[in-house]
Amino acid sequence: MNRNNTIETSIHNGFNNGLDHLFAELKRIELILLAGAKRTGLDNNQTSSDSYNRIHSLTTDTESIFSVVFDRSTNNSNIDVVNQSLRKLESDIIQKKQESQDAGIFLPLCELQRLFNLSAFDIDIVLMCLLPEIDPRFERYYAYLNDDITKKSLTVNMITRLLCVHLEDKLEAKKAFNQDAHLISNNLIHMYNNPVHNSPTLGSKFVQIDERIADYLIERNRIDHRLRSFTNLYQPTAKLPDLIIPQYLRERLFKFISHNKETNPAYHFQGQHGVGKRTTAEAICNESRIPLLYIDIKRMLADDISRDHAIRLIFREGLLQSAAIYLDRSDLLINNEYVDANNSGCDALLSELENYPHQCFLSSENNLELLRYPRNKLLVTIDFSLPDYAARKQLWERQCQDNISIADDVDFDDLANKFRLNAVQIADALSSARSVALWRDPENGVITSNDLYLVCREQSRQRLNTLT
Repeated sequence: MNRNNTIETSIHNGFNNGLDHLFAELKRIELILLAGAKRTGLDNNQTSSDSYNRIHSLTTDTESIFSVVFDRSTNNSNIDVVNQSLRKLESDIIQKKQESQDAGIFLPLCELQRLFNLSAFDIDIVLMCLLPEIDPRFERYYAYLNDDITKKSLTVNMITRLLCVHLEDKLEAKKAFNQDAHLISNNLIHMYNNPVHNSPTLGSKFVQIDERIADYLIERNRIDHRLRSFTNLYQPTAKLPDLIIPQYLRERLFKFISHNKETNPAYHFQGQHGVGKRTTAEAICNESRIPLLYIDIKRMLADDISRDHAIRLIFREGLLQSAAIYLDRSDLLINNEYVDANNSGCDALLSELENYPHQCFLSSENNLELLRYPRNKLLVTIDFSLPDYAARKQLWERQCQDNISIADDVDFDDLANKFRLNAVQIADALSSARSVALWRDPENGVITSNDLYLVCREQSRQRLNTLT
């Protein structure tokens, strides 16, 4: 309390970063919790007084950024003082948030609201669920509010009771927990039954924030743990003018990109592995100055995750990373010989693709057998062929610029002419030849012509075996 008889909540220096903003909003939620508890009489629950005292004794056990719920003088304030402090804090947040956004400061909570079209009520739910993730004492505080030590999470009923005053508002608020509501359909929160008291009603369900969303809000922006085994995020370095692709294709790409900068189209890149599909996607992303979220569909299908759920999480991850999405071997999700009777993954992919605000790349080795085309997304197919002689020579010369010792007798013209290798095979051949050279001469490791011919013949043999 301060000398003006309000709870100290003023923000003096504005929001320097997203965490500053988040902690201010969490303090606002604390005041809402306190006001709701006082309004509904939860803070006067005599049967839980011992539990309540244990909760508040925790203030000396651990350091915390929170100073409202776990402060005794604050809890002794009457509801009018709490509401006055809440209004002042809300006004401060609005002002400082606008100043921060005008200054170009990234605020993850605001971005989350924009990305998933969340209401202010939705945001309050997210923040209430986030509190225990930051300070575990809130688990016991929620148990106190629930008047049950086994109920350490908020329930739907408790949320609506704390946030809403009138019965009509509480009934309307429960729509936020419908399966098609933004919080649920985007997997921002999860609901589950109490294993001790299994009740089928919506109001009795526990509510928990999704781990990836909690990480995002506290600026620990790592890829969702359910996707990590088959997903990588790349910051593109490739450039369109430097691509070793046919000249006509480079010119078409330049023209197409310049005319479709605002539409963020989808691309279908068709061709064998190693012909430059992903490098081209990276170059396009470099032009747009966005990262590329790479998905290995073959590894995804081998993982213990349903296709539909994986696709939804992939596109949500793309939104959180503000990234283009590259689905390698997308034909494994789409073509008839691979999909199941329910079209698992395929329908979800097309649905997500239609509404995705960034570029998408569907990479395949075969034609795509689409049941329908995306309705709101331009999809263009580009065929990638094996590099011709001139491109192969360029690839050899470029790969050999990377601090590799090459003997003077190496003839790139002859290598490009005799071996029809793609970019990946050429890179692999050089790596293999370097190993041979270092084994022969650990001190110098100079790659000779014989080394390269030996490994190139092996690469060609492997390619023929793959084709047969």
